[in-house]
Order: sequence, then structure tokens, then C-alpha cells
Amino acid sequence: MKLLSTLLASLIFVLCIGTTSSTAAIESEALEENIREMFESYINVYNRRFQSRTGDAEFREEIVQYLHTPLVMFPATSPPQVVETSAKAAANFAGFTNMLISKGVKNLEWQDLQIRVLSPNKAIANNVGHGTDAEGRLVYETVSVYLVLKSDAGWVIQTLNPYLIDQRFSLAGP
Repeated sequence: MKLLSTLLASLIFVLCIGTTSSTAAIESEALEENIREMFESYINVYNRRFQSRTGDAEFREEIVQYLHTPLVMFPATSPPQVVETSAKAAANFAGFTNMLISKGVKNLEWQDLQIRVLSPNKAIANNVGHGTDAEGRLVYETVSVYLVLKSDAGWVIQTLNPYLIDQRFSLAGP
């Protein structure tokens, strides 16, 4: 009888651990999906800007909804910067968008978007983005690592780290 109760207790323990880890996996998948949706909305702000040459003010107003300030930016070839205000962040992103427009970008899309949930309110994302012209030709490629945080308004970008395309890496792992 003691053996049977010990086996039963062990089975219940294993089932509880399995349920906890599978519940955590399901929660992590749901968080990842929410973050993926945020990044799709974020890139759509750029695409709306590419379609409207007069929409710089609208772009600035929209893009800051996806940014946490202070925003920490680590440009690939210049020193890090802390962007203290939403207005300054909007101006930086507008400048980047104007550079893309000067290269002929009409559409920006994720080629690879990897997300690793770190906690219920924090994740890291790594992406490859392609900018294409009106004929669908690749005219710009970018890679960036983001630290995203969950705020009252939803998921927002806290840190942006574009890096050199030839240094591309993957977040894939266990």
C-alpha cells in the first residue's frame, strides 16, 4: 500500500510539473503572438508613410505609440544614444524613413522575425527587414535587435539595436 501511495504521489508530482511547464509554454506562445502583432502594426506605420508623401506628421504621431521613452538606441556605426522624449524619437524615426524613401523604398516587410519571451513583461526580438521598390526589387535590407516591454498601452520598444547585415544571427535555441 505504501508503494502504491508513493507511486501515486510521484505521478501527481510529475503531472503537476508537466502542467506547469506546458501552461508556461502556452502563456509564452500567447505573449509571443501579441509581440508579433505589435511588430506587424509597427511596420505598417512605415508602409502607410511610404504610400503618403505628405504624411510625415501623421507618421511621427503614430510611430511613438510603439516606442518607450527614454528609448535607448545603439546605431550600427555610431555611439549609443538615449532619446529622452517622444518628439525626438519621432524625429529620429522620420529621418530613417526619409532615408528609406530616398532609396526608393515603397514597402517594408519582415523577412524573419524571431521573438524570445524573457518574462511576462519583457522580450527580445531579432528581425531581418526588406525594403522593396515599386517593382518589388530589394533596395534596402536591415537587421535589428529589440528589447520590448509590456506597458499599460501594450508592447513597446525600449531598446533598438540595428547591426551590420553581415553579422546576422539567430535567436533560435532551446
